[in-house]
Amino acid sequence: MKNVLVVYNPNSGRGNTEKIAGKLATRLTDFGFCAEIFRSESKECLANYFEESAKPHPVTACHPSLEGNCEDQSFPDFSATKEVAEKEKALPDCLVIVGGDGTVSGVMNVMFKTGLDLPLAIFGRGTANDLANYFGTGKSIIKFVKVFVKSDFLLCDTLLINDWLYALSNAGGGAFTNGVTKYTRKHKKLFGKTAYYTRAVLDGLRLKSQSAKITIDGEEINENIFLFLALNTTNIAGMKGVVKGARINDGLIHLIVVPKSGFFGKLSLAVDLLLRRLTKNKRAIYKTGKEVKVELSGKVIHSFSTPDIDGDGSAEFPLSVKISGRKVKILTDRKS
Repeated sequence: MKNVLVVYNPNSGRGNTEKIAGKLATRLTDFGFCAEIFRSESKECLANYFEESAKPHPVTACHPSLEGNCEDQSFPDFSATKEVAEKEKALPDCLVIVGGDGTVSGVMNVMFKTGLDLPLAIFGRGTANDLANYFGTGKSIIKFVKVFVKSDFLLCDTLLINDWLYALSNAGGGAFTNGVTKYTRKHKKLFGKTAYYTRAVLDGLRLKSQSAKITIDGEEINENIFLFLALNTTNIAGMKGVVKGARINDGLIHLIVVPKSGFFGKLSLAVDLLLRRLTKNKRAIYKTGKEVKVELSGKVIHSFSTPDIDGDGSAEFPLSVKISGRKVKILTDRKS
């Protein structure tokens, strides 16, 4: 692995990803990698880059039989031409992503939809950074580069949402799940994770419940609910170990459903979530499986208007979440 593309989202977290991407690329270059920086303003912009990089780029080359008459001659099958073309423009060996969970999910979706299969390395600079925290790669540039040099990659499960969108971390709806899509860049820059936690507690204490039918591997749960989470890792909203023992390569969706309760039940929910013991809350339903479907009924309340998918609000209800057949390699510093 030699050529690295450092992709950064200028809108992630506190808005300093451009500067961090530059420093990271410099450090990688110091360790012998060829690092290029790419500013990802949109999924379309990155898709265009991948498509252009994947195209053959024949250059003017002189075949020996032409004896010097090589003006405007191009030989796509000439080995020397191929070699030069690859040097001029080629796909990277690895993508280093500087941004939050939504950026990681966006890059992965673009990669899959353009037919590419490249390993990813995550330097978390969003607000929650659940994925970077899970893989242990997002604390400092020095640590990241040390882990990158070891090149220990883990083959990970991905979630397929509504048969068109891929996710790595989680899908959810209701209380505590959509602070990421409600808070502006200004709020994130000023308050960071505090923005999530404040919004979570305030929303959780005043929310009404939503009538829903949730199905996991054919088993139905019919409840008025405050919250559901379909997790692929142990982390959510910057909190580690929400589901003890969950692994991103265990082939399972870890489902948490919290039915309707009174004020003190909501308060208990908020406390248990912040203390990473949500699955032990006596009101919570915890199950594992490979496919989850969420259907809403009755009037849809605001907190369920849009499901949250790795910090992305582009999916809609009814919601389908399944372990997909696509896997992705991700740089890790985890022991297992």
